[in-house]
Amino acid sequence: MLDELKIPQEVFELALELDFYLGADFSIFLRLNHRDVKKIHFFSPNFLPEIKFKTKNIHSLFQTIELKIFQFDDFRIYFIRYPHKVISMSNILIDEFFVRVQSMYDDFCVKINMALNSEDKIEFLENISDIFSILTHLGDFDFKSYYLRKYGFEFTKDMFDDLMNMLVSISPEDVEEFLRKNRIYFSFDFPKVSERIFKFLSR
Repeated sequence: MLDELKIPQEVFELALELDFYLGADFSIFLRLNHRDVKKIHFFSPNFLPEIKFKTKNIHSLFQTIELKIFQFDDFRIYFIRYPHKVISMSNILIDEFFVRVQSMYDDFCVKINMALNSEDKIEFLENISDIFSILTHLGDFDFKSYYLRKYGFEFTKDMFDDLMNMLVSISPEDVEEFLRKNRIYFSFDFPKVSERIFKFLSR
């Protein structure tokens, strides 16, 4: 799989060596294969050490002790200090190499926050497609308890309202642009996607 995606194995080996785990876009893709992703997020509760890759063409874009960003071809690779609890983790075998990933419940909580902090409508729809895919896979679960357990504070009505307002702001033209720019492997019927998310989060 890594050969098909053209991502150097060194990226995952170094993440494991430095005690990072995989979450968000690529973590979800590995299990659901729901859309093409170009962002790889590694998380750790610790401040970040210096990171150097031997592989050519992995370029550093930004580095602090809390965030490091690299570019490889059209992939953006993030190493993020993320001092929040992990509900659970598991190992996924990729080409005879184990990768640590956070649970789908963790990914759902992270993706809710990423949706709320989206930089534009395309990024928002990417996050919404991930949220919907996880929800389709997991079915109903006690999201608010998981969220409180992970972050130590509640998913509030204001957060819910903000997310719903962002959903309402999406036009058919926004959806068309999103679908042009993303390869989606499921039927992305935006009204149904919005309705499913609304019903789940409003419980």
